[in-house]
Amino acid sequence: MNLWPPFLFSGIEIGHISDDFRAIDVELRERFYNRNYVGCHFGGSLFAMTARSG
Repeated sequence: MNLWPPFLFSGIEIGHISDDFRAIDVELRERFYNRNYVGCHFGGSLFAMTARSG
C-alpha cells in the first residue's frame, strides 16, 4: 500500500497493519512537497492519511 499513488506522492508511509485490518499505523513526515504556503502539513495529505471507506 505504500506504493499507492495518493500515499506515495504525499509522503504517507504505512508502518503496521493489524491482522484484522482494524488498526493501521501511518506516518506523515513534513517535506517540501506536502507543506502549504504557511509551512504546515497540506490538508489533503492529512485527509488521505485518515480517510476510510465503508
